[in-house]
Amino acid sequence: MHHCVLSPSESSYDKKMLKHTFFELLIFVTVFGSAHFFVLGGHISNAINMFEENRVELSLNSSPVIFGNIVDLACATESNFTNELQRTWTIKENGANICINGDCSDPIKYSVFQKDASTYILRINNFSMNDVNKWYRCSVGNVSDEIPIYLNEQNFEYHPNESEITVNTERKDGYLNVEIVIEKVFPYPVCTFKFDRLDLSSAVKTSKWNNGFLYSIELVIKNYFVGYTSATLNVNCKIGKYDTNVVSQDFHKTVNSEPMTGEANSEINLIVVVVIANSVLILTGVVLFISAERHCTKCCKRKTSEHNYHEFENNYSTHEL
Repeated sequence: MHHCVLSPSESSYDKKMLKHTFFELLIFVTVFGSAHFFVLGGHISNAINMFEENRVELSLNSSPVIFGNIVDLACATESNFTNELQRTWTIKENGANICINGDCSDPIKYSVFQKDASTYILRINNFSMNDVNKWYRCSVGNVSDEIPIYLNEQNFEYHPNESEITVNTERKDGYLNVEIVIEKVFPYPVCTFKFDRLDLSSAVKTSKWNNGFLYSIELVIKNYFVGYTSATLNVNCKIGKYDTNVVSQDFHKTVNSEPMTGEANSEINLIVVVVIANSVLILTGVVLFISAERHCTKCCKRKTSEHNYHEFENNYSTHEL
């Protein structure tokens, strides 16, 4: 049996080969491990960025908020992965979800659309009293923000419709009467009254009261003399930032804007009767006075003549010839 004995030169060569192979393997493991670590590190970095950048800010995009109109809420985030996360709109008071990922519980009332890459809009149609004085929450993933939509006179307006405004006007014998009742309004309106160029605002008496969350108001002008000429009554009211014409009515030239009542006619008839009676009495007195004076004048003349005649006779008989 023969044994293979390596020479010193062969043994040195094998060691070198083994060492070379070891270093190649080490380099391969290092490169492969670095690549996997880089990929894994990228995923970790993305996850950290999602956590750090997913800050949510909710804001009211409509100003002023007008009841009956559309109101938009904007939910903004700096995250680049918003579409990969669940987006939820909630009413905080009852915890009810309005919309989830664009699907809304009441599509007629609510809708959601994307404004840009990181902003989503909740649109509330026909904004009403049921939508006010509530907290709204927007959630993107596990991060959320919420804001209150509470009624205030700076940012909210209720514009009354025609059925909520009652107007009564009249001009009688030159005197104007106006009564305006606005059943629902917010905030309180500031109104001006003009009869052509004549400003009647100082003659207006105002009454106000609460009507639920809203207000009611009564505006009255009573027996204000404006004359008989033709003119136009204009009543304009400013409700928040909104200007509206409440009354625009023409009055034609007239002496009496309305016929007199039976009571007024009776009073006038009585005055006429009294005047006629007084006139008759005065005329009768004048006639009697004139008759008495004429009678007195005749009597006095007759007596004077007779007295003078008798005096002549007496004088004639008593003197001697």
